[in-house]
Amino acid sequence: ASIITRLPFRHTYECDYFTDRYQGIPWDGYTKLFERMLDHELIETQLNADFFDLKRVVPEDCTIYYTGPVDRYFDYCHGELTWRSLRFDYRVEDVHDYQGTSVMNYAAIDVPYTRIHEYRHLHPERENTSGKTFTAREFS
Repeated sequence: ASIITRLPFRHTYECDYFTDRYQGIPWDGYTKLFERMLDHELIETQLNADFFDLKRVVPEDCTIYYTGPVDRYFDYCHGELTWRSLRFDYRVEDVHDYQGTSVMNYAAIDVPYTRIHEYRHLHPERENTSGKTFTAREFS
């Protein structure tokens, strides 16, 4: 019951999650999209760097982005958040179409995952001739 307000309710056969006029998924995927963006000469990327150490030494005219836990960013002022992240259990299913849609939500108390993603439905224009499909069970 606590999650039902987050889900859209449809009276149509609209298959998109949002009703935005323009929406889509990058053709080469989000990884390639971000690789191309971050490859710009004016963008410097540092991995395994401590944001809070960098924040003290970065010039004011530079922008840095924090990508860590939100409760850490605010110095745990409201305590540690009980939720932390998502875990995905990836599977190759031995069927052409596992669930008929890209995302199916599961709210039953006896189901350990919150949803199953079936990626082939995100790009229906790419024909799947393997007889198999790729799914991911999402665990909170």
